[in-house]
Amino acid sequence: MASPEADFWKWFEANHAELFDFERDQDRIFDRLAAEMHKVDHDLTFEFGPKENGKREFIISADGIVRAFPKVETLYVLAQT
Repeated sequence: MASPEADFWKWFEANHAELFDFERDQDRIFDRLAAEMHKVDHDLTFEFGPKENGKREFIISADGIVRAFPKVETLYVLAQT
């Protein structure tokens, strides 16, 4: 059985093109992304950097809520695999 974190990355990968070009419908795309992140932990937040050389930085944060830090760390580790 997959973890919520693994499920998040599976969803993220399946939707990466839409996420990369989120400006097309930012409110809808960000609402969907937030809903998927909240399945991992309700306190997680995110931010995207600008497009640079065909890439865009994606930042996941616990927004200073210490209890949520382990979820951020798990997501980070899974993103590396």
